This record gives sequence, C-alpha cells and structure tokens, in this order.
Amino acid sequence: METRIETEFDPAPDLGRQEADDQVRLLSEVTQDLVWDWDLRSNRVLYNAHFTAALGEAPETYPAAHEWWRSRAHPDDVERICRVYDEAFAEGRTRLSYEYRIRDAHGKYLALDSRVILIHDDNNKLIRVLVASRDISNRRPLKSAVQLHQINYAPQIKLEDA
Repeated sequence: METRIETEFDPAPDLGRQEADDQVRLLSEVTQDLVWDWDLRSNRVLYNAHFTAALGEAPETYPAAHEWWRSRAHPDDVERICRVYDEAFAEGRTRLSYEYRIRDAHGKYLALDSRVILIHDDNNKLIRVLVASRDISNRRPLKSAVQLHQINYAPQIKLEDA
C-alpha cells in the first residue's frame, strides 16, 4: 500500500506560503519537536531546524520526500503508518497520532511520537498536513516488531475528529 495524493501544481506565487513558513519557524522556537509541513496545493514540504538536525536534509517536493521517508522509516513500521494516513485521508479526519521508528542522520533508529493535523479547505479538500514528532527514544526502549503489531490495534494509534 502506498500513500498517494494527487495534486495540481500551481506555479503562481503562494501568498500563504510565507505564513506557513513563519508558523513552522515559530513552532520551532517553542518546542524541540521535529516538524514538517506538507502543502498539497504546491506539493512542497517544509522542515524545521530540529527535523534536519536529527534526520538530515530531506527533499522539498512531496513525492521525493515520501520516498526518502520510506527509505528511513523502520521496515516494520512503514506499511502501518501508510495505512494510518490512507484511512485518515479517506475518512476526512482532521487529527491523528502514532508512534514509529526512523533512522536518524547517523544511522541510529529514533522512536518518534507524532501528532498530525490534517487541514481541509471549505470544500473539504485536504490542503495541508502539519506534523510534529517528539523523540521519545530516551523515555523507553524501542518496541519490538511484535509490540508494534499489537500497537497497530491498540489505543496508542488514535484517529480523532476535531
């Protein structure tokens, strides 16, 4: 299963992009979370400094960023997280959360607790995905594949409506 969202690229300047950039920058000043912001209207992804410091540089266009993520996320977690997003997109959810593992810039796996807001326009079309992930590696040992399978159906993965 692969998460895919079709978007139309509009080469005209996006006046809201500067506002989005400012929001991510401000969020970075109040939290140590790894933040990424996907604007589906332009198909561009923005990362905060904490994200790039922990995980390295990632591509700025969504298709390349998604492939980059798939190559870095723990193989036991990829399909589960893609399924969480696919279900949220299909159901028109506005929030979700999940935990998973991803390889950092030095090749070590981090455990991340991710919170997501899915922003829709007035026609209920998904236009933006904003994710804040907290490194919880030091809070507890990384879960085994069996434990992660159990989490897949446990309350730790929540799909919430606002």
